[in-house]
Amino acid sequence: MIEIISKGFPFKPERGCFGYASCLLIRDKVNILFDTGGYNLRSEIIKIINQIDCVVVSHLHFDHCSNLDLFANSNVPIYISDNELEYFNNHQKDDIDLFKYFNLIKNDLNIKKIYGTTFITENVKIIYTVGHTPGHISLVINNDTILAGDSLKTYNDYKDANNYGNAVSKNDYLTTKRKIKMNYRTIYPGHDSVIINGIVMDRMKLKEF
Repeated sequence: MIEIISKGFPFKPERGCFGYASCLLIRDKVNILFDTGGYNLRSEIIKIINQIDCVVVSHLHFDHCSNLDLFANSNVPIYISDNELEYFNNHQKDDIDLFKYFNLIKNDLNIKKIYGTTFITENVKIIYTVGHTPGHISLVINNDTILAGDSLKTYNDYKDANNYGNAVSKNDYLTTKRKIKMNYRTIYPGHDSVIINGIVMDRMKLKEF
């Protein structure tokens, strides 16, 4: 079962970056948190933190992993791809979206490096979905559903075969996106509501506060 902690939201202000990413909890034999979101989700993560058995980090951009410090000095496994860690440690300065504070907490996290396709349970596996970053990973459930992170960011991205956004590698991103569209009936993008059979469902609406 997939529990939506927060839907991603495809919104860009006139200045800066909104960065409201999807955050999802998979309840299987273990409870798997896919991405921890930005600081805006901090209170929501705290509500469920005692239910989380492991965390999968799609990539190390601030809007997808800013709450990792909540798992510091705990035994909760944090799955990150080896290529993503290498990219972070040797990153180009122009990737301004990288969560630079990760450097301050990484030694306090129970990091489990991923080197390829990895099964967490018999129904849930981690796969590489590179392009947006060199070590981007996604979660596949029952071979027909993918939690895509930023390997497919929005419904507009789904519809536009040539859109690659701010991907580090245009060619890898477009190849990955094409494979996702071909192979998965249900797609949870990094910054939009779920897409089922090519149709986006129940998009988030803004409220005033």
